Amino acid sequence: MFVDFTEDQLLKLDGITDSSDAMAKIARIKEERQLRLVLGTDHIGVFLSVLVNEALTIGELDQVRTFKSETGCMQCGVQPKDVLFKSGPRKGLVKETMPVEKYRTRSGVSVCRECWSAARIRLTTYLQTVKPKFEWNEVWTPCPYVKSRKVSCKKCGWNGHQHEMLMIFNGWRRYRGQCARCDGRIEFLSDDMSVDYGDWMIVEKANDE
Repeated sequence: MFVDFTEDQLLKLDGITDSSDAMAKIARIKEERQLRLVLGTDHIGVFLSVLVNEALTIGELDQVRTFKSETGCMQCGVQPKDVLFKSGPRKGLVKETMPVEKYRTRSGVSVCRECWSAARIRLTTYLQTVKPKFEWNEVWTPCPYVKSRKVSCKKCGWNGHQHEMLMIFNGWRRYRGQCARCDGRIEFLSDDMSVDYGDWMIVEKANDE
C-alpha cells in the first residue's frame, strides 16, 4: 500500500491516515524537504544532506575527513593546479601538480576547502533552527541532546544508559561516569563498567551537563 503514491499525494494524507507505514513515509518526506530547504539542493546541499543523514543513523555528527584529490570540486569546479618551473632550461614546463584539498563524508561525498567554508555556515544554521535529534560538538552551536550508550556495571550488576549515571569529576572535566547504584566508574584503566557502543538512544541534556 502507498507504494505508487507520489510525495505530494502522501503529504495530503498527513493527519488523516492511521497507517503506520504511511505516517513513517510522510515523516521522512517532511524531513527530507526540510533538509533541502535549509541546506540547499546544489552539491553543497547534497554533501550536507548525506552528512546529516549519517548523523541520524549513528546518533552523532561525524567529523569530515580531509584528503588530497586529483579531481576537481563538483560544486565550484576548482581543479588541481600545475606548478611550473620558473627558470632554467625547463622554464614553463610542469614541475608538479598540486591536488585539491577536500572534505568528505563517511560515504565519500566531498567538497573542496572553499566550499566547506560555505557548507559550515549552512550546517550551523540547520543545527540552530532544526535541532535534529543527534549529538554534535558544541563548537558548532549549543547542542540540546546527548548520545547515551547502554552500560552494565560489573561490580553490582546494574544495567542502564549513560544518561542515568551519576556525574563525576576526573580532574579536568565533569561527565556521567559513575554507576547509579554503586561506586563503579567509567574512567581510564578502570574495568568497572561495560559499554555497549552499538546500543544507544538520544536524550535531552540535563541541566547539569
